[in-house]
Amino acid sequence: MSDTLVSLSSIAVAVLALMLAFWQTQIAARSLQTQAQSSKESAQLQALISFRELARECKYADSIEIISRLKCKSYLDFVEKTERAERDQIRDCIEFLNFVCILINSGHIERQSVWNVYFVAFRIVGKNLSPWWFEGEWIEHPQRYSSAKRMAEIVLEVSEEQIAAFDDRKRLTGEL
Repeated sequence: MSDTLVSLSSIAVAVLALMLAFWQTQIAARSLQTQAQSSKESAQLQALISFRELARECKYADSIEIISRLKCKSYLDFVEKTERAERDQIRDCIEFLNFVCILINSGHIERQSVWNVYFVAFRIVGKNLSPWWFEGEWIEHPQRYSSAKRMAEIVLEVSEEQIAAFDDRKRLTGEL
């Protein structure tokens, strides 16, 4: 009887030790997951700060303003009516936005993080340059800036109602 009691006690202690080890593993896994999420958020923030510097270099804000004023309906019209310096500036801006899209597509940054900053720019590009400007660029460089074109098209598919609902949710959470 005492041998059975000792055996049962040993089994109970072993089961308890296994349960504690499992619980400890779960806590460690959660801790690592939290650290990984924090690290990812930090990397996203650093990427957005780097984008800001790149945006300054390509005169992003001025370029978006130029794009928003464009009244061209074809690439030929664009080349004839737009000064060379402005065409180059627009190209630099689209190259920047394309780079950002490539980082999204390769999983280095989340799309929503980029949309929080550049959504309006993609909308302006979609309305004022797509598809004619990209098709004109593709004559010499096939598929150049295709990631930016695709993102601009996706952004244009977002309805005004969806934008308003998103903004309302952000206001409710104090993020806007």
